[in-house]
Amino acid sequence: MPPYTATHGHILSYHIIKKLNVDPKAALEEAIKTWAGQLKKVDPQTIGGAVFYQDEVEEKASDWAKMVTSKNSAVGCSVKECADQGFTLVICQYNGLFTSRDTLYAVGKPCSGCADPNVNRKCDTALGGGLCIKP
Repeated sequence: MPPYTATHGHILSYHIIKKLNVDPKAALEEAIKTWAGQLKKVDPQTIGGAVFYQDEVEEKASDWAKMVTSKNSAVGCSVKECADQGFTLVICQYNGLFTSRDTLYAVGKPCSGCADPNVNRKCDTALGGGLCIKP
């Protein structure tokens, strides 16, 4: 049982579904929706054009923060049935490390920061746009 430990240099989120024989795709979708739903519990304050990992975001929406931080450049997820314990486990690891009071992301138009030479990214248009990706 929890807590689970992230690989060195990563952070993780986990979600437990208290049943077996769950379709892996459905399990992953449930986990992501649960983590994204944490945003409804908070009102992330914008300070100087950025959202920070602090206060109620840190307390009530840490899994949401792990998904949305601009520090991420890689994510890996796994779904495992834990038959002996009677549950299905979803774990996602992210390489975007951050701590309390760190900036999660800058507020702005989607892809507005991609052209910054320090960022070296291009705007992803394949999935509806909005994310800066490696060229």
